[in-house]
Amino acid sequence: MYHEGVISPPSVDGVLSPHRIHLRQSFSPGEVKGGLIMRTSKRRILVGAPTVPCISLLNVAVPQASAEPVAVEPYVNRLCEPGSSTISLSGAVKAEKLTHAGRFVNSSSVAQTGTYAASVVNTLTSSVTRTAGGTFEAAGVIAKLSVTSNVAFASSGSKTTTVSQSMAVTMPPMTTFVLAAGRTAVDASRSSNYCASATTIVKASGKVSSFSTAQIMAVAQCNKGSSRLAHSR
Repeated sequence: MYHEGVISPPSVDGVLSPHRIHLRQSFSPGEVKGGLIMRTSKRRILVGAPTVPCISLLNVAVPQASAEPVAVEPYVNRLCEPGSSTISLSGAVKAEKLTHAGRFVNSSSVAQTGTYAASVVNTLTSSVTRTAGGTFEAAGVIAKLSVTSNVAFASSGSKTTTVSQSMAVTMPPMTTFVLAAGRTAVDASRSSNYCASATTIVKASGKVSSFSTAQIMAVAQCNKGSSRLAHSR
């Protein structure tokens, strides 16, 4: 009669072998084979060393799936960078404009030196206006104007001083002169594109007027036309 069995070999250096040996042998009922009592059963039996317990996997860390969904940013066909803007200027006209003036006479036969003051005759205002379109940044328009004109212009909302301006002058005898102060003024048309979002461009247009931050002062001798005796900024 044949019966089957499986024997686990002994451990090596205290480590249980993972292999098992499959036996198929013949024996009689109740016969002792190699110290192993084989019973007359038609079932497959495990004989030999005690059953090796399985290694527990409960203490092995297993990566867990994230409970929170991963946000995937949808594809956007970007037209521009949000917050950026482009500015264009056209038709810029620059001119020196008078803000202060004073007329003085030396009727003596000798030259006279003194400090003379010119009074306010005109006030210039810096402004950036909108005639069409959306919002815009006035500071950006003035900055663009300063770069293209190579002149530092006053910020939007600024006004020229209303205080009299003085200058030391030496007057030749028997002369009349005019002391004047002014600024380089500019007027231009402007257009701008403002990026409100990656897919939205807001266009705007309007006017810009400003004056130089540097003041010009000059002395003109009346009987010699517009010749300047002195000039300062």
